[in-house]
Amino acid sequence: MFRGAIAALYATLGFKGDAAIRPLLPVVVEAGGRSLDESLVAFLNELLFTLDARRLLLPVECTVDITSHLDWVTVLATGLGDRYSVKRYGPFREVKAATLHGLALVPGPGGFRARVVFDV
Repeated sequence: MFRGAIAALYATLGFKGDAAIRPLLPVVVEAGGRSLDESLVAFLNELLFTLDARRLLLPVECTVDITSHLDWVTVLATGLGDRYSVKRYGPFREVKAATLHGLALVPGPGGFRARVVFDV
């Protein structure tokens, strides 16, 4: 589900695909919340921060570890990514944040399906 969420965010931003991300630098994105729902939104917002402030692209095919302790769910994604540059990756559409509004997680046979609304 989290890799799918990364791909969906990149598609919303207008990024054309994971294959173009050069595997040059270690990229780590970590976030958490009181539930899997909150953790997903926090993770997407941390991914946006990683791109906007740190100028790093996390590949969709990254390692995602989810841990739960008491009332807290932590998501840790690691992978070899690249520094974002307009010249190499083109301009992105502005996305301000992932929101809890309209969020839906639906369990299915292959895992969860998620619907996330982005504030643009």
